[in-house]
Amino acid sequence: RELLTEKMIIIQKVWRGYRIRKRYKEMRRACIIIQTYFRGRRERLMYLRKRRAAILIQAHMRGVFARELVEEIRRKKREEEERLRRLRQEEEERKRKEETRRRAETEE
Repeated sequence: RELLTEKMIIIQKVWRGYRIRKRYKEMRRACIIIQTYFRGRRERLMYLRKRRAAILIQAHMRGVFARELVEEIRRKKREEEERLRRLRQEEEERKRKEETRRRAETEE
Protein backbone atom coordinates (compact mmCIF):
# COMPACT_ATOMS: atom_id res chain seq x y z
CA ARG A 1 0.00 0.00 0.00
CA GLU A 2 2.85 2.43 0.76
CA LEU A 3 4.33 1.76 -2.65
CA LEU A 4 1.04 2.66 -4.29
CA THR A 5 0.84 5.87 -2.26
CA GLU A 6 4.42 6.79 -3.21
CA LYS A 7 3.69 6.15 -6.90
CA MET A 8 0.50 8.24 -6.67
CA ILE A 9 2.45 11.08 -5.04
CA ILE A 10 5.10 10.91 -7.80
CA ILE A 11 2.40 10.97 -10.50
CA GLN A 12 0.73 13.95 -8.82
CA LYS A 13 4.08 15.79 -8.51
CA VAL A 14 4.90 15.17 -12.18
CA TRP A 15 1.38 16.20 -13.26
CA ARG A 16 1.42 19.37 -11.12
CA GLY A 17 4.89 20.25 -12.40
CA TYR A 18 3.76 19.73 -15.98
CA ARG A 19 0.64 21.94 -15.48
CA ILE A 20 2.65 24.68 -13.77
CA ARG A 21 5.35 24.64 -16.47
CA LYS A 22 2.66 24.71 -19.16
CA ARG A 23 0.89 27.64 -17.42
CA TYR A 24 4.22 29.44 -16.98
CA LYS A 25 5.01 29.07 -20.71
CA GLU A 26 1.54 30.39 -21.64
CA MET A 27 1.92 33.35 -19.28
CA ARG A 28 5.41 34.05 -20.59
CA ARG A 29 4.15 33.93 -24.19
CA ALA A 30 1.27 36.28 -23.28
CA CYS A 31 3.69 38.68 -21.54
CA ILE A 32 5.97 38.70 -24.58
CA ILE A 33 3.01 39.47 -26.87
CA ILE A 34 1.87 42.33 -24.59
CA GLN A 35 5.42 43.70 -24.29
CA THR A 36 5.88 43.48 -28.06
CA TYR A 37 2.66 45.42 -28.61
CA PHE A 38 3.57 48.15 -26.13
CA ARG A 39 7.16 48.44 -27.32
CA GLY A 40 5.98 48.63 -30.91
CA ARG A 41 3.44 51.30 -29.98
CA ARG A 42 6.06 53.27 -28.05
CA GLU A 43 8.52 53.08 -30.96
CA ARG A 44 5.80 54.15 -33.42
CA LEU A 45 4.91 57.15 -31.27
CA MET A 46 8.60 58.09 -30.98
CA TYR A 47 8.97 57.75 -34.75
CA LEU A 48 5.90 59.93 -35.37
CA ARG A 49 7.14 62.55 -32.89
CA LYS A 50 10.56 62.66 -34.58
CA ARG A 51 8.94 62.75 -38.01
CA ARG A 52 6.72 65.68 -37.01
CA ALA A 53 9.75 67.48 -35.58
CA ALA A 54 11.73 66.90 -38.78
CA ILE A 55 8.82 68.16 -40.90
CA LEU A 56 8.53 71.24 -38.69
CA ILE A 57 12.26 71.96 -39.02
CA GLN A 58 12.08 71.45 -42.80
CA ALA A 59 9.07 73.77 -43.08
CA HIS A 60 10.84 76.40 -40.99
CA MET A 61 13.98 76.20 -43.12
CA ARG A 62 11.95 76.37 -46.35
CA GLY A 63 10.35 79.51 -44.96
CA VAL A 64 13.74 80.98 -44.07
CA PHE A 65 15.11 80.25 -47.55
CA ALA A 66 11.95 81.55 -49.22
CA ARG A 67 12.12 84.80 -47.25
CA GLU A 68 15.79 85.18 -48.16
CA LEU A 69 14.96 84.56 -51.81
CA VAL A 70 12.09 87.06 -51.77
CA GLU A 71 14.32 89.66 -50.09
CA GLU A 72 17.02 89.10 -52.72
CA ILE A 73 14.47 89.46 -55.53
CA ARG A 74 13.11 92.67 -53.96
CA ARG A 75 16.64 94.04 -53.53
CA LYS A 76 17.47 93.32 -57.17
CA LYS A 77 14.18 94.90 -58.25
CA ARG A 78 14.97 98.04 -56.22
CA GLU A 79 18.46 98.17 -57.72
CA GLU A 80 17.05 97.80 -61.24
CA GLU A 81 14.43 100.47 -60.60
CA GLU A 82 17.12 102.78 -59.25
CA ARG A 83 19.33 102.08 -62.28
CA LEU A 84 16.42 102.82 -64.65
CA ARG A 85 15.58 106.01 -62.72
CA ARG A 86 19.19 107.19 -63.03
CA LEU A 87 19.18 106.36 -66.76
CA ARG A 88 15.96 108.37 -67.24
CA GLN A 89 17.45 111.28 -65.30
CA GLU A 90 20.63 111.13 -67.36
CA GLU A 91 18.55 110.98 -70.56
CA GLU A 92 16.45 113.96 -69.42
CA GLU A 93 19.61 115.85 -68.48
CA ARG A 94 21.14 115.04 -71.86
CA LYS A 95 17.99 116.22 -73.66
CA ARG A 96 17.89 119.39 -71.58
CA LYS A 97 21.54 120.13 -72.44
CA GLU A 98 20.87 119.34 -76.09
CA GLU A 99 17.85 121.69 -76.07
CA THR A 100 19.90 124.39 -74.36
CA ARG A 101 22.66 123.96 -76.96
CA ARG A 102 20.16 124.17 -79.82
CA ARG A 103 18.65 127.35 -78.39
CA ALA A 104 22.09 128.84 -78.03
CA GLU A 105 22.91 127.95 -81.66
CA THR A 106 19.60 129.40 -82.86
CA GLU A 107 20.14 132.68 -81.01
CA GLU A 108 23.54 133.17 -82.61
